Amino acid sequence: MKKVVFVLLLMAGISLSAQTVMEKSALMAGGSGESSQVDGIRLMAAIGECRTGEIDATDMHLSEGFVGPDMALWLKVESYGVLAGVRLYPVPVADVLHMVFPREETYELYLYNREGKLILRSQVTGMRFDMDMRTYTTGTYMVMVIDHARKRRQIMQIVKR
Repeated sequence: MKKVVFVLLLMAGISLSAQTVMEKSALMAGGSGESSQVDGIRLMAAIGECRTGEIDATDMHLSEGFVGPDMALWLKVESYGVLAGVRLYPVPVADVLHMVFPREETYELYLYNREGKLILRSQVTGMRFDMDMRTYTTGTYMVMVIDHARKRRQIMQIVKR
């Protein structure tokens, strides 16, 4: 008797899970970039990934088995254009790196070493800035200049000798 009940419960469980898989597979048949909705659950298909999320859950998605907030909203990711008109000289630099900016604005400067480690972060207001490079070792550095007011940025490589 125990074996019969166990087998019936096992078959019922397999039947329910198989039905769920069939339902999701039917939604996925649309292919890449399409989405479908069944019982308040949205299923979106992408090449190589299936992402689902409940409509009721605010900014929540289930992606490849992980639940997390919508990263673009959480990180406040914004797209920035190219900041034209930034000049750095002399390159290669020995002592002082001179920077000229296109407008009288507030800029945020970042200096990264070759390994990607942040070496310097500074806010500068004006059209010119001189960065003392004497304390830095010889090598390649990346300078990132950001104009948050206009949503523009420029990344340049310099060489310290």
